[in-house]
Amino acid sequence: MSRVIEVEQPLVRESQRPIGVDSIKISGRIYNYRSLKTVSFLILKEEGRTYQLVVKDKRQKEVLNKKSLNDYLLVLAIKEDEDLILDRIIKSYDTIAEVPYPFYDNSPVSREIKLKYRNYELCSLESYQIFSFRSRLLKNIRSFFEANNHIEITTPKIISIGAEGGSELFKVRYFEKMAYLSQSPQLYKQMTINQGFKKCFEIGPIFRGEKSNTNRHLAEATSVDFEMELSLASPLEELIEYNILFLRSILTNILKDPNEKIACRAQDLLSELEKIRRSSDEDYNSEDKSGFRILDTFEKKDKPFYIKAKGISSLGFDIEYNGLELTSGGIREENYSILTKEMSLRGHYLEGFKSYLRTFKGGAPIQGGNAYGLERLMMIILEKENIRETTMYHRDRKVIAF
Repeated sequence: MSRVIEVEQPLVRESQRPIGVDSIKISGRIYNYRSLKTVSFLILKEEGRTYQLVVKDKRQKEVLNKKSLNDYLLVLAIKEDEDLILDRIIKSYDTIAEVPYPFYDNSPVSREIKLKYRNYELCSLESYQIFSFRSRLLKNIRSFFEANNHIEITTPKIISIGAEGGSELFKVRYFEKMAYLSQSPQLYKQMTINQGFKKCFEIGPIFRGEKSNTNRHLAEATSVDFEMELSLASPLEELIEYNILFLRSILTNILKDPNEKIACRAQDLLSELEKIRRSSDEDYNSEDKSGFRILDTFEKKDKPFYIKAKGISSLGFDIEYNGLELTSGGIREENYSILTKEMSLRGHYLEGFKSYLRTFKGGAPIQGGNAYGLERLMMIILEKENIRETTMYHRDRKVIAF
């Protein structure tokens, strides 16, 4: 149990000045506290930064000596020369912090322990850097789509039938019926294009019941989807080039990121992107999975029903980085007769897709698109080995707890 202390007469020094423009308010948690004979130093964390405050007042020292690491404080400080002097403690909590491990001093703690105590780990400076970057990355991605005239859409996440079907669907009870959590907004994206929207995108959650415990799979992830009308001449090449443009634009903007390490990493990735290889190249070596690669030699059976085929080949593609799939997409089958025939051959119940199929009757534009896993993009940019490190509260085969 803890109780908040609203300090009616804040602990101050006799020489304290009234609150004014020189006062600095800091609302943060105790990162470290060192009590010396003549002076003490309090280090507070606030929004991914640390502030060192000099503590001179005896009464303030007595209060801080009883505090624990990670306890919350609201204080006022004043600047004297190059130092910040603790002026008054406005709010404090009388508590004993249950810190499971000393994350505050970068002690070597296993990833498993950090993820187990994620609510504490989020207090670390590293976590703040990761998830503040995630926010900037999302703004960056939205800026690209807005600059290229995509309309942002929001599609249902409770659905009656899956875009890809299979055992990976999560079942949920929906009033008197059975429903599913959406694996992808794919069919809704196509319906949007068929109804006259030239370009669209969506950033939102997807749910996949993959029975996998790898470092790159999640049961709930954030998908960056987009769809667009394409030219008749060479739509697949156009879509692939658009994806390279997307990646180049995102990485170029990250060059200006306030985190210098992330900005330097973006420069390295840009250099690698310029050397992107195609799986169909004569000099392609299947054993070498380093760098960016475009895989475009899939057979028709290896891709979903909505991917257009050319003979037994598919007009689909993947983009990988060091063997990690970043995106999967392709040209969509827009011919109603071919589409329904393919769905029937694969055992799909057409009645369940009638709203989707209706938008293809009478013709539909040449179209294509794909989806990026946001957490996987973050993995390569931040050089993380496990996708759970780029997810604030992850969900996988084992974890669903609050």
